[in-house]
Amino acid sequence: STNAPKSQISTGQLSLTFKKLVSLVPISNDLLRYSSPGADMIVRNDMVAAMSVKEDSAFIRGDGTDGSPRGLRYWAPGANIIAANGTVSLQNTATDLGKLMQQLMGDNIPMTKPAWIMAPRIRNYLMTLITTVGTFIYKDEMATGTLWGYPFAVTTGVPTNLDFTGAATNDETEIYFVDVNQCLIGEAEGMQVA
Repeated sequence: STNAPKSQISTGQLSLTFKKLVSLVPISNDLLRYSSPGADMIVRNDMVAAMSVKEDSAFIRGDGTDGSPRGLRYWAPGANIIAANGTVSLQNTATDLGKLMQQLMGDNIPMTKPAWIMAPRIRNYLMTLITTVGTFIYKDEMATGTLWGYPFAVTTGVPTNLDFTGAATNDETEIYFVDVNQCLIGEAEGMQVA
């Protein structure tokens, strides 16, 4: 009989740096005084919507400069950034989605809470993909909020004007597959309106 070898858990230290997202919308006192009671809420709701898109964009593609946090795109190891097949077909789409899943699984990511993140254009493309006999491939599943059994989020924070091929078309985009349990966002305070 052999004693089991000891293993030492290894941990690292992560230093979080405060970033501040600010939205400034000047409105007149007359609008606040003489409009319907909900005018300030209309302005507030519009600000919150705009800030949520900016926050999505920063946490997804922020490069960590100019007061922006480093987003998923720049935390991902280079090997995990996979170029999609340039020929659009049903098979290539399925293969590319599978490559994203395999990359996480092959890197021993726990897959505790994996999810897809995509632009609205990608969601619409996937939901309208049909076979040669007119059967929708992903539409029914995506109507329930999942793709290949995993939830997805749609945000305009994923740009659709990228150029990976150098063709100067500026119409390319990204899709992310990430175990969100492996992500950390430190938030000091919630949103404040003054």
